[in-house]
Order: sequence, then C-alpha cells, then structure tokens
Amino acid sequence: MGALQTSQAELEAFYAKALPGFLEYLKTHGTAVGSIELAESLEGITSLPARFSLGGVEKVVLAPLKLLTKDVDTRIDACEAATAAAHTAASAANAAAKKVTDAITDIGAEKQAALDAASAANGAATAATQAKGTCDDAARACREATELCQTQTTACAAATTACRNATEECINETANSRAATVEAKNAATQAKGEASNLSALKTACQDVTTRCDSTNSTAEEKIAEMASLLKSLSAEANASPVRMEVSAPETISTRNKTGQRIDVRLFPGYVMKNVLFQRVSGSSLAADPSGNLKVTGTGLTSFHVIPTQNTELWEQADISVRGPLIRRTSGGKIRLNRNQMRII
Repeated sequence: MGALQTSQAELEAFYAKALPGFLEYLKTHGTAVGSIELAESLEGITSLPARFSLGGVEKVVLAPLKLLTKDVDTRIDACEAATAAAHTAASAANAAAKKVTDAITDIGAEKQAALDAASAANGAATAATQAKGTCDDAARACREATELCQTQTTACAAATTACRNATEECINETANSRAATVEAKNAATQAKGEASNLSALKTACQDVTTRCDSTNSTAEEKIAEMASLLKSLSAEANASPVRMEVSAPETISTRNKTGQRIDVRLFPGYVMKNVLFQRVSGSSLAADPSGNLKVTGTGLTSFHVIPTQNTELWEQADISVRGPLIRRTSGGKIRLNRNQMRII
C-alpha cells in the first residue's frame, strides 16, 4: 500500500476532533500524580523515572539512585576524613591544654615573686623621684646663687674700672695743670721782653708799610703789563694756520724696530699744533693723537691729517706696511754683512 497523503490542514482537523476523546481516555486509564502511593523510605527503591534528552533523542528512562547520590557520597567520604582529622587535632589540643594548665600552676609562684619585685621597684622609683626633686631644688638654688655672685662680680669689676679711669684722668689733669703753669710763666717772661721791643717793632712796621706801598704801586703796573701781554698771546694762540706740511714714511717693514710717526708743521709757527689723525682705510697701522704709528698688520693704510683750526688744509698720508725683505746688491745678489744676510 502506498503512504497516505494528508495535508497539514487535514491533520490539524483530525487532532482537533481526536483530542477530546484522547483526554477522556487519559482520565479513565491514566494515573494522576496525586494518586501515586507515597514511599516513606528509600528501602527497596533502586531507580526513579527520568526524561532523557540528548542529541535530538528524547525518551523516558529509569535513573539508578546511585547516580543521583554519586557526588553526595564523595562529599560524605571527605567529611568523614575531615572529622577523623579533627578528632586527632582535638586530642593533640587537649594534651597541649593540659601542659599549659600545668605550666600556669608552676608560673603562679613566679608571678607572685615578680609582683613583689615590681612593688619594690615602684617604691624605689618613688624614692628616686623625691630625691630628684630635692636635687633639682638644690641645683636651682645653687644656680641662682652663682648668677647673683656673677652679677655682683661684674658690678665690682665695673666699679674698679671706673675708679681706675678716674684716677688716670686725675693724674693726666694734674700733669696738664703743671704744664700749663710752666707755659704761663714762660709766656709772662716773654711778654715782658716783647713789651720792651714793642716800640722798636712799631718803628720797623712803619718802615715796612712805606716800602709795601711802593711795592704795591710797582706790582699794579706789572699786572697791567702782564694782562696786555696775555691778551696778545691769547690772540696768537687762537690764530688759524695758513699752511701745513706733512711728512710720513711711505713704507714700513714689520722687522723695523724704530718708532715711526707722522710729522706735521703748521705756519705761522706760533699757532697751536692741534691736529687730528683720522684713519680712512686699511688696518695695518694705528696712530695715536701725537702721530706715533703702531704696526698692526700688513698692507696699505691711509690717514687724513686735519688741523682743527683750519680743516681746509687737510692732507692724506698713505703708508704701506710690508714683510721683511733680503737686501740685495745692484747686480741682484744677496748682500752680506760679515757673511750674514741683511734683512730689511
């Protein structure tokens, strides 16, 4: 026979019609959970019904009670072992407690001795504290007495110093008084001598006064002449130069040890020689305000020589600084001086 071809809708219609009858059948032939006999112990029970569901397979199986109590049995064994260990430890603790009790009994006498020693130590400490207080009071009194003694000693020393100073001042004043007395006597004697010479001095003073009057008249005439001459000299000193001559070396060797300078002459000759030396190019020479030259390198250096009272007369001095050269003869040979080369 071929398989029945039933649609889902037909199946659902069948389930709907069969379900009421099926439920009625279960009520009649099935056993309700509340109707099952209740076991009062596990004696004689070896398994329980259980639902098995694994890998898509679902079914009802019997589960042995040993499987249900497997982990519990393991824990019970561990508990029993722990209980045995606890009993052993309790026995050891009881033995130790007995030893402690015996030791406490022996310590009681030693404790009493220690208490007695502590009481004696406390009494000694109290006595020591009282003794310390007495010692502190004595030390304080001693310190105060020492400070008072030091104060009195300082005051006594100050009074002694003041007395000594006063004595020295008295001695000095006595000496000064004696010296003043001697000087007064000498002055009195000198005054008597001076009085006798007073008339002669008066005459001499009159003669000196006459000569001074004559000298003052002559001095006034000389002062007038000096003022006139000074005006003349001032006019000449402030005069401007009308001509200037400048002479300077054209070349200087770095080996030359003789001092070189820029010489300047201003005309007329009585004018002040006020000249500036201004470097305008080069760095081989430096000039001081007097025209003295100092070699600082090699090469050409130019200076402006400027008279300050007539700057239009300025001139330029060009000076070359070179390295040392070997002097030669007119024929070009090296000139020797006592078989030595001459370097210039």
